[in-house]
Amino acid sequence: LTARELGSDFGGSIRIPAHFSGIYGHKPSYGVVPYRGHIPPPPGVAVMPEMAVAGPLARSALDLQLAMQALTTPAAGEDRDVAARLSPAAPRPLRDYRVAVWLDDPHAPLDAALRPPLRQTVAALRGAGVTVDEDARPAVSLAEIHGVYGDLVRRVLRGHGPADLDRRRDALRDTMAAFFANHDILLMPVAPVAAFPHDHSLPMAQRRLSVNGVDTQYIPALTAWISLASAARLPATSAPVGFTDAGLPAGIQIVGPYLGDWATLDFAAQLAGVVGGYTAPPDHR
Repeated sequence: LTARELGSDFGGSIRIPAHFSGIYGHKPSYGVVPYRGHIPPPPGVAVMPEMAVAGPLARSALDLQLAMQALTTPAAGEDRDVAARLSPAAPRPLRDYRVAVWLDDPHAPLDAALRPPLRQTVAALRGAGVTVDEDARPAVSLAEIHGVYGDLVRRVLRGHGPADLDRRRDALRDTMAAFFANHDILLMPVAPVAAFPHDHSLPMAQRRLSVNGVDTQYIPALTAWISLASAARLPATSAPVGFTDAGLPAGIQIVGPYLGDWATLDFAAQLAGVVGGYTAPPDHR
């Protein structure tokens, strides 16, 4: 309904709605966008919660870039050392990106309806001359990543967590830094399913999802694929890449190294030239 909007992402609340809606959303690197004025935390609390970020949603990656330029400009009196390191980089040819692809995992199987548009995206990138590595994986399993993420969430919500949690979180960040020494972009699903009918008859913790006909817990299913960028504090851009056979939007998650926001945004912008980008929904007036 607007050219640009702001959201926040702790459990995928920028990336997942963008995927479900066929638009773009960007979860920034942790700490580069001020969290002042966001609730939670309550007014007067300036500390950013673990993993929580504010970021833009829009109908194009270029609009995300404009929003990020504004959001990362320090206000008067703000000490923005981290944001100062996040400077727009010159666009590079799409074929120069070293792209790793991780589109399925036993820990979080992808629903069959989403596979065609995501596989077609990989094929289109290859057709555009991009080198794509579908075998590359970080030296950590998705189940381990999701476990660290879950413990971090519980620490935020309950005020405590396992004694070794900081060490595990920092080890994950080191693992991803090593991975991105050899890859510029990691493509992942945003969620295991396309959009589904609203059902608020049950509390969120009791809701269920059907993934490939298998009854699945709602929250674990929706947080598995977003957990890496959140727990490791990485930038991740959700970009539309087509539709399922049922006509529902499909998004892909473009993850980059810490402070690599401009690379994921540039890649998303160029990807639109390969797979089409945002498509306006039908007019049902």
